Amino acid sequence: MYNPANIERETIINYNEAEKTAIVYTHNKRLIDKLMKNCKDYPEKFKFIKGDEHSKTFLCIFSDAYRDWE
Repeated sequence: MYNPANIERETIINYNEAEKTAIVYTHNKRLIDKLMKNCKDYPEKFKFIKGDEHSKTFLCIFSDAYRDWE
């Protein structure tokens, strides 16, 4: 079984100010666990997109209220 090295275990957040969403791709186990919990607790804000045994990708949806404080 392949185990990625620490240098390969990255987290990428793709977000821009024009859209109300962010894509989070991560190998970080703690972050994956938190985002999976958020998917269950806040399904209107967090969506699991895809994953494998090492990494997961999530969609995070921001409300206008969140964007107002930026």
